[in-house]
Amino acid sequence: MLTVKSRHVFSSLLFILLMVCLSTTSWAQEPCERWAGKIVSVQGIVEAQRVGQTHWDPARLNDTYCIGDMIRVHKNSRAALVLANGATLRLDQESAITFSRLEEKKTLFLKLLEGAAHFFSRIPHTLKLATPFVNGAVEGTEFFVRVDENKTFISVFEGKVLASNSAGSLSLTDGQSAVADAGKAPVARVVARPRDAVHWALYYPPVIYGKAPAEEDTNDPRFLVYQASMLLSGFATGV
Repeated sequence: MLTVKSRHVFSSLLFILLMVCLSTTSWAQEPCERWAGKIVSVQGIVEAQRVGQTHWDPARLNDTYCIGDMIRVHKNSRAALVLANGATLRLDQESAITFSRLEEKKTLFLKLLEGAAHFFSRIPHTLKLATPFVNGAVEGTEFFVRVDENKTFISVFEGKVLASNSAGSLSLTDGQSAVADAGKAPVARVVARPRDAVHWALYYPPVIYGKAPAEEDTNDPRFLVYQASMLLSGFATGV
């Protein structure tokens, strides 16, 4: 027959085991009901920090991330993501980005903290970008952003981006570029071969998510993921 002390020890061990099981179950569940971005390519060392946590975990293929999560890419590494609104995002080495918030009409707000990113979105008004020196309101476009120590560079390949900060704003369209220095309004910058800045982003392996859904429903996440995967495949093959 168990003594009082033995029952106490047994109860303590049972409580600890229950906590471990609950923790494991919670960790295995989806981090949020509606993810903001999904990893579709990882090359090198890519890490993620979940909202409310202080440690970094390896980012793996098909991992999904929520509002408030941060992703960072180490040196000699790259990452590609499909965003919940159908846009695609490629991060260059030594880059870090945060999924800031999801606004009305499926507009996703991102913060590029450092490094460089290549964006592609055909759906108007679904993406807003913040950097330390300038923000960008996107209207269905393909563009490149690089954050340096004291400035942000934006180059628009197709579509339109409104670059703005507290000092002023500048509307950019096809083939136009701009630089925003710390504390200054964005100014136009002539770049002879702007796409040279994204050579690193043009050679991702194709990513195909099976067959297309029966209907082209932009409210169906399966259709958006398939559409994004086809876009990624097109870029990878030079289409």
